[in-house]
Amino acid sequence: MNNPFEELQSSWNKSRQEINTDQQKIDLLISSARSKQKSNLYFYYGNIAILAVTVLVLIVVWQLWMPFREQLSKIGIGVMIGSLVLRIIVEVFSTLKSRKINLLDTAVDSNEERISYYQFRKAVHGPVTITLITTYLIGLLMIMPELNMYISTSLLVIFMAAFILSGLFIIYKVRQSIKQEMENLQFFMTIEQELKG
Repeated sequence: MNNPFEELQSSWNKSRQEINTDQQKIDLLISSARSKQKSNLYFYYGNIAILAVTVLVLIVVWQLWMPFREQLSKIGIGVMIGSLVLRIIVEVFSTLKSRKINLLDTAVDSNEERISYYQFRKAVHGPVTITLITTYLIGLLMIMPELNMYISTSLLVIFMAAFILSGLFIIYKVRQSIKQEMENLQFFMTIEQELKG
């Protein structure tokens, strides 16, 4: 017959191992969540930088290289810049919202915040992005008649071809980012289901 103390000690050691294993799982989940959060923040900072540079290039081109004279062109460039500025604001808001997710909250609370955040990002990638891209394209079409006065038709065709190719590349990158963010959303929804048992 086993000594009651040895049974208690054995039970204690087994419980401690289970606690350590559970703690290791929790630490691994938190580490994974922090890694994903950090990766997303870098992605948003990159988007903000690219959009800001694009706005600056449009302003420089508009003011120095091709000072548009016709009202339609001025409105068009304003629409283009405005749509980019709105997208920058959305990305800044996304960054702030992402940084508010506290990984040290209870797991369920933190995960609910994260799921809410990724659902917000899903909406951003849907109607918000489509609307801003469409608005930008309308602005581009508005400047085309006067743009054709400053550059040759062959250069305009090259410009449009480059624009279409860059547009396809942007669509590809946006689709990749949507896929990644939706995988992250699924990851956190799975964690929530596991936590709620």
